[in-house]
Amino acid sequence: MAYINATDYAERFTQRELQQLLQTAGGSLKLDAAASDATETVDSYLAAIPGRAFTLPLTVPPAKIKGVTADIARYELWAQSASEEVQRRYDQAISYLKDLVAGKARLVVDEETPVDNTGNPIYRVGYRTNGRTFTDCSLRDFVGVPGERGGRWRRG
Repeated sequence: MAYINATDYAERFTQRELQQLLQTAGGSLKLDAAASDATETVDSYLAAIPGRAFTLPLTVPPAKIKGVTADIARYELWAQSASEEVQRRYDQAISYLKDLVAGKARLVVDEETPVDNTGNPIYRVGYRTNGRTFTDCSLRDFVGVPGERGGRWRRG
């Protein structure tokens, strides 16, 4: 699911620009492909946010994410003849995504609680971490692993 469509594109960059795009060969397909590629680019940055507590793809993308996605898609569509404005907005979009990953900016995501087939809410569990992962292997020296020697503490 792309975060933008033709209507979003027209609202952000004018109906005239959208019409120019759609009049080219395969314009509609190009827009769909660019929107999909831009969404994947945005998701790749969002996935790298440390301790993110939301799932991807976003079910209800915030307006800022839609705007960033639109700027990236626009750049991809006009890359051969991108104006300074298109290039500047693309650079700002990528800079914002990098700021999200670096923790210099925060993304507020209001996800609707999904429901299962019976109408009951499906609750998601989120967590934050400092990056350390605890596994049987990393805890081997502290907890006795069945069938292995070693370990400082063993179950009695």
